[in-house]
Amino acid sequence: MKGYLRNAFLVATAAMTLAGCEKAPTPTEKKAEAMAQIILNSETICERGPVNPTKDQYDARLMKVLLDMPTASLQALVDKDVTVCMDQRLGAQVTDPAHTRIDAIYYSNAGGKGGTIALWDNGKQPVQVQPGEHSAYGRGDDKLETIAQRVLEGNVPTDGSKLYAGEYGDYHLVYWKTPDKFDQTSIASNPQLQNPPPKPADFKAPAQKDAVKKMATVKPPK
Repeated sequence: MKGYLRNAFLVATAAMTLAGCEKAPTPTEKKAEAMAQIILNSETICERGPVNPTKDQYDARLMKVLLDMPTASLQALVDKDVTVCMDQRLGAQVTDPAHTRIDAIYYSNAGGKGGTIALWDNGKQPVQVQPGEHSAYGRGDDKLETIAQRVLEGNVPTDGSKLYAGEYGDYHLVYWKTPDKFDQTSIASNPQLQNPPPKPADFKAPAQKDAVKKMATVKPPK
């Protein structure tokens, strides 16, 4: 979708919400609203990392991952209180070619609904990624969509435990696994990933009115 169309549907959705319009939202407007809620939640709850750390840069990276996801998957993350973080701790992890890289982690909330998804991110904006280079975007939406489907089906832990995602085989297929079935060397080499992404220093829980404003301000990825 062209950049101006992305901005157009975000603005249209915001205008409808602010006006209290009772007309049923179109599929595009539903997707715009879900994306805006996910991005706002992410930028306020997740630490953005040291590389390209501004909100606009962070939003652009996350939007690039969200754009190709089905609306139902996006809405499942919103409805089930799942936060999506672009996590530069994963981009800076200790890796070894002989072992599986940790490309995403699902941290469940103990004793309740929701959780946090940390996605591999090295801070590079979409235009900075070279062909064939591992990035947040190559399989980012695959990792997010597969875990979103599990969230929708209720097939994720609710006891505070984790799921790890990695790419396997020549076709880089994405699989989510419990810790005991994931590469133990990769897990042990990165103890900093045992806990969910830290919150930013200026953390403040977003209000619903902030979500409405976000629909009109999210900028397309560059």
